Amino acid sequence: MRTTYQAPEGIDTSLAGEAQLFNTKEYGNTYYVVEDINYQDNRYGKLHIGFGEDRLLQGIAQSRQSILLIAVIAMIAVLGAVYWLSNYFVQPIQKLIEGVKRIGKGDLDSKIAVEGAGEFSAIAEAFNEMRVKFKEAQANMVEQERMRKEMQVAQDIQHTLLPKNFPDIEGFDIATIYRAAKDVGGDYYDFVWIDERTLGIVVADVSGKGVPGSLVMTMIRTAIRLESRGTRSPVEILCNVNEFVTEDVRKGMFVTIFLVVIDTQQRKISFASAGHNPMILYRKDDDKTFFLNPKGIPLGITLPEGVNFEDNLVSENVKLKKGDMLVMYTDGITEAMNPKKLQYGMPRFLEFIRDNSDLSPDEFAEKFQDDLNGFTQGAEQNDDITMVVIKEKMEVDEYLYAQRKKLLEMVDVQKIPVGEACRQLGFSSSTYYRYKKRFELYGDEGLLNKTLRVDDSPTQLTYNQRNLVLEIIRKNPEFGPTRIKRELETAGNGAGEVEERTIYAELVRLRLNTKRQRYEFSKRWGGALTPQQEEEYLKISQRSDQTPQTVDRSTYVEQIKESIQRQEETKLAEFKDRLRELGVDDDRTDVLSAMFEEMEGQVSPEQLRLLFDRVAGRVKALDHDAETKNVLSIARLESIDEKQWEKRAEEGISLEVIKMPDEPEPMNFDDYEKKLTQGKGKESTD
Repeated sequence: MRTTYQAPEGIDTSLAGEAQLFNTKEYGNTYYVVEDINYQDNRYGKLHIGFGEDRLLQGIAQSRQSILLIAVIAMIAVLGAVYWLSNYFVQPIQKLIEGVKRIGKGDLDSKIAVEGAGEFSAIAEAFNEMRVKFKEAQANMVEQERMRKEMQVAQDIQHTLLPKNFPDIEGFDIATIYRAAKDVGGDYYDFVWIDERTLGIVVADVSGKGVPGSLVMTMIRTAIRLESRGTRSPVEILCNVNEFVTEDVRKGMFVTIFLVVIDTQQRKISFASAGHNPMILYRKDDDKTFFLNPKGIPLGITLPEGVNFEDNLVSENVKLKKGDMLVMYTDGITEAMNPKKLQYGMPRFLEFIRDNSDLSPDEFAEKFQDDLNGFTQGAEQNDDITMVVIKEKMEVDEYLYAQRKKLLEMVDVQKIPVGEACRQLGFSSSTYYRYKKRFELYGDEGLLNKTLRVDDSPTQLTYNQRNLVLEIIRKNPEFGPTRIKRELETAGNGAGEVEERTIYAELVRLRLNTKRQRYEFSKRWGGALTPQQEEEYLKISQRSDQTPQTVDRSTYVEQIKESIQRQEETKLAEFKDRLRELGVDDDRTDVLSAMFEEMEGQVSPEQLRLLFDRVAGRVKALDHDAETKNVLSIARLESIDEKQWEKRAEEGISLEVIKMPDEPEPMNFDDYEKKLTQGKGKESTD
């Protein structure tokens, strides 16, 4: 049975898709919608849908409640997400920003604390590393600035210590070179007047740099200037200086010093080295180069018990000739490097000295700086460069002649009192009256010495001889001083003109005075030994290992001889001082001293002392006789000026009763020149 649906009354079924409102008792207001049912262009019917307004409103209300609930939940979720995102993204960024601001304000101590292993943690770690590097860089800058200021202070101190004026010494020319390295080193030189006629020249090298080195340099300078007053012995000066500074020198620091004492009247130098580079003496007449390097150890070192600084320090003497050049230097010269890291070196330095010895010290120093600059080519140097050049301009006899003539001119022409003129030139008053008499009798010839003084070469090997000895030892370590001398003689060029004891002294200085030392030197520098030499070395080593270590007998005997010799020299010096105290004038003392020096190798020290005693006694007797007989002795002339002489003459005391000692026979300048030439011809050549 089919039932046909009837739309409610009032509904227009032709209005498809439009909502129509009608009212029923059961449902109240109801919405009614009619829709056509179509499929493939065919119409199959109509769909009638009706729903009450109350249910719709109820659904809408329920939907609104659901939406509100969802909105509340969503809002809570959003707030939670925002809070979480704030902690996860914003807060780390804020911490990074705050940390960067602190770093920007200079706070490099606070660490940026961002926890977690994500990108923000990595960024924070990068900022922390940057902060640490900034802090290290800042510390380095502070340290560099401190060091720069310290170096500036050290440079100021060093420049203050260096002498502003050079001493004016008649007959000597002096020039210096000083060039500071990029880092302030410890080089130092100075000129110190020991007394009116004696000058000390110092070249030193302090091991430390910067302010500590400069402070040590200040102590050394002060100590030398204090301790050198009136002390002509370089060993005594250095010993006193070492005692003065040792306790104040920082551990690990030390000072090397070369001290030269110049007697400007006798034209002699004495010198000592406290572990410094050797002084170079170049003798132009003989073309010989000497390394003057007496034994010594650096200052400021705390020595072990039983080791004495003074016992390890000796002084040497040398008489200079006209044209001699002395060069004192620090190792900054020989160790100066060019851009290829090659050193200037000693051979080149010696060659430069030989090739330019004719120049004055000022010209020599200027040319050397040009040569050194050409070698280094602007490369920075790590050590100071210091050099003092001393050149002898006249023979001692020429100097004494000039001084005597100057003395007569000061008194007779410039009318300076005798005592004052003699004081200025370092003569006794009797010297003036003696040479005034000679000048009246013989003219200029009377101012010359009767016997010319001949300067001797240093009693040591020349640089070339030393190199030949080392070469001989490299090849033949079994050779001793005797055989080495023979080998030097075969080398020619005067190399063998040296005594065995001089060779032995050089071996001691080089620590090659024993066979074992020479064999070890040969193995180290000469290459492989021959089978025979190897066998001999093995025997020597075995004997040395089996024998208790004792002092080498030859060395011990040599040390005893040197000690006795030093004692004898000290005693002889005391006798000379006694002669001066007794009133013997400087010129007569000089003549006697020269005579005794010539006799030193011919008679024993005991005989020399006896001779001194006799001379001293004879001088006393002569002075006593002269005083008792009212005769004017030479020793009593010192306090008598010309007016007093005239007064004595008026009283009846004749000046002719004064016997002038050592009156020379008349001689002319031609003979003097010949004697000078003969004296030079006697010197050996190298």
